[in-house]
Formats: sequence, structure tokens, C-alpha cells
Amino acid sequence: MSNAYEFLYQEDLYQATDATIILIDQSWTTISEADKVLLSKILGSVKISIEQVTILEAGKISLTELSQYNPSRIIAFGTIISESEAPYKNQKQGNTSFITSDTLSALDDVKKKNLWGALKQMFT
Repeated sequence: MSNAYEFLYQEDLYQATDATIILIDQSWTTISEADKVLLSKILGSVKISIEQVTILEAGKISLTELSQYNPSRIIAFGTIISESEAPYKNQKQGNTSFITSDTLSALDDVKKKNLWGALKQMFT
């Protein structure tokens, strides 16, 4: 008699297929609590939590360098993405959508509104 569990879940169910990367331009430990709360609210607005994303620190980076993470979405706060055409715009290259914006501490109401517009496009 064979083990009943032998043929269950042969695929890697734990492998993330919808990876979201958050890029920041400074160390996570130097980001203020207010900015961490703001990031949590931004992510919550598109129904994801901070625990569901990968946060990386970089001043400037290319999508090629990020390809090892196989991201479907990238949101950059203060980090320059080489392929970016303009900030606050949902852009796409291959299977990756990405948005660049100012640092979290520099987001005023107008920038937040522009970011929200790009995020709505990215997450629909």
C-alpha cells in the first residue's frame, strides 16, 4: 500500500509568483517610524502588507540587476531605476511593472496623489 500523501502537492506551492520589491535609498534602520507607517499605509492601499514585500536598499539600480528576484512589481522610493522614463508613472519592461517616486519623507499631498494614480494602474 502506497503512502496517501506521496502524490500530493508536487509543485512548489510556497514559491512566490507575484513578487513585489520595494526599493529605498537608505538603510531601513535610518528610516523614521513615520515613514515606515506611511509605507505600510501605501502598501495597504493596494491590499498588500509590508510582510509580503522584499525591501532592498539601493541608490541606483537597473532592472537587470533585480531580475534575480523575478519581480512582477517594483516600487522605488528615492532609488533611481536606470530604465525609468519618468517618476509617478506605471512603466513596464517584460513582465515587470515599476514605479519610481521621491523618498518617503519627501512625499507631499500632490506626490502622494500622483503615486496613488500609478499604483492603481499597477495593481489592476
